[in-house]
Amino acid sequence: MVWGAPRPWPPGPHTPPRVPIARQYAVNALGLTTAWAALAPRARAGGASAVVVSPDTVRAVGAGNGAYTASNAALEAPALTLAKEEAGHGVRVNVVAPSLVVSPQAGEILALKGVTDVEAYYAGLPAGRALTVE
Repeated sequence: MVWGAPRPWPPGPHTPPRVPIARQYAVNALGLTTAWAALAPRARAGGASAVVVSPDTVRAVGAGNGAYTASNAALEAPALTLAKEEAGHGVRVNVVAPSLVVSPQAGEILALKGVTDVEAYYAGLPAGRALTVE
């Protein structure tokens, strides 16, 4: 099973705060727990592995990312709990948290957030830089 977070809702003053946080939370936290409830019996029977993909926003909290960061924290907490609870059934649960990748989409997101010094933003990421594709 692989579960991943969706693309962030465009941040900014034009976005009603309750709408994106409810949407993001529903997809991340509730989606994972709902999927697990359906898959748990088969996973336990076969010693399955689950990979939860959640961007590093939980470790790199910044302005303009409130709903996205909160929803990813709400995704990671149940995943880490599942890892502890299901280990006795032979189920492994891991969270993979990639960083921002330099790309046109990253540029769009940073522009929506009002980031003007992209290099300084990248330097503030957990790895001290954004990822690049070679």
